[in-house]
Amino acid sequence: MISIVIPTYNRKLLLHYTLKSVVEQNFSKNDMEVIVVDDGSADHTRQVIDEFRPYLNLKYFYQEDKGYRVASARNLGINKSTFNILLMIDSGVILHPDAVASHVSFHHGQRKNAAVIGLVYGFSTHDTELSIPVHLRELDDIPGLFDWLGKDDETKDIRETEYKAHGYRIDHLPAPWAYFWTNHVSIHKYCLAEDEDYFDLVYEPNYGYEDIDLGYRLFQRDIKIFLHMNARSFHYPHKKMEKYREFLDVNKQVFHGKYKNKVTELFAEVGTFGFNESLLAMNTSELNNLYSTTIS
Repeated sequence: MISIVIPTYNRKLLLHYTLKSVVEQNFSKNDMEVIVVDDGSADHTRQVIDEFRPYLNLKYFYQEDKGYRVASARNLGINKSTFNILLMIDSGVILHPDAVASHVSFHHGQRKNAAVIGLVYGFSTHDTELSIPVHLRELDDIPGLFDWLGKDDETKDIRETEYKAHGYRIDHLPAPWAYFWTNHVSIHKYCLAEDEDYFDLVYEPNYGYEDIDLGYRLFQRDIKIFLHMNARSFHYPHKKMEKYREFLDVNKQVFHGKYKNKVTELFAEVGTFGFNESLLAMNTSELNNLYSTTIS
């Protein structure tokens, strides 16, 4: 059984698309719940929720708009969840019909101490104008959409070049947490520490790094972070939030300031892409020193 946690804010159309893809999952609706946490939307998000209640085991929670609080929203969703396997996606993420079943089967085949990263087609760190064929835009043929995505290099997961370079075994890398973006990840509750916020609120109200921070803590506690190529999703194109870049720049320094070691200092300089390659160029002693050397 699985709980799907979706934070949202003023994205009623994108949330509609996401929930539509959940309805079309090849997985028993009795064995999953969908938890939508609304970060203070002023649009008609509640109407979208009501539209899908007949088709899903759907829970809706609202928190007051006090700025960008996605970490708080995810924490609330996790605390309200029933099942031990958690799938975290964003509103606007379209799941392949087999995605939920893929996550559940993966966790059943692993020890409890596993986190899973799924593929996210179409995501970009920049605003993009992705030309979705007209007959696929309204998601009336989600399998057909993924057939189209699989043939188009422009839409591939932007991390996939690095995944491929490492044989898709990111669990063997010195820093798989660098790829831990919660637009599409799953985790067993066993991995989450009950004596701390699952997602650290120190990053609010700015955007980013609360998910990488969780991935980092999981890695430090010897939780394996895997890539699951059969768990596929599509990030439906939409504009980035205002000051997206500025927020990321602030929060990467918050991330380093929290841990104050050589590896977080290097990550603040390099970022996700090329980071694992930099670490692999080091010998074991140098790498261990990076993680253990505190910067005052």
